[in-house]
Amino acid sequence: MSGQIPVRAEVNGVTNSPQCEVTTIDPHPFITGQEVRFTDLNGMIKTPPGVRGMDQINNYRFKVITTGDTTFKIVDPITNKYVDSTNFVPWIQGGNITLVTQQFTYYP
Repeated sequence: MSGQIPVRAEVNGVTNSPQCEVTTIDPHPFITGQEVRFTDLNGMIKTPPGVRGMDQINNYRFKVITTGDTTFKIVDPITNKYVDSTNFVPWIQGGNITLVTQQFTYYP
C-alpha cells in the first residue's frame, strides 16, 4: 500500500478576535502560506442545535500565518485577509487541522 501520510495537528484553542489565532496541543508542522482544513471542531460533544463552537471555520480551508511553534493565524485563501472571528460561536473543545497544500521548493 502506498500514498501520502496526512500532515495534521490537534486544536487546543481558537480565539474570538479580529485576527483569529489557533493554538495546537503539540508543535504544529505548518508554515506560512500553506492551506489547511479544520475538521471535528467540538468533537462529539452534545450541544443544542446551532451552538457548536466555531462552525464558521469547521470544514473550511484557510491559509496559515505562523506566529509560534504551537500558534498560527488564519487568512481567507481568496481575499488574503485575516479571518475576523470576533462574532463566531466560541470554540469549546476538540478539532483537527490537516494540511491541504504542500509547498515545494524547486532547484534548477
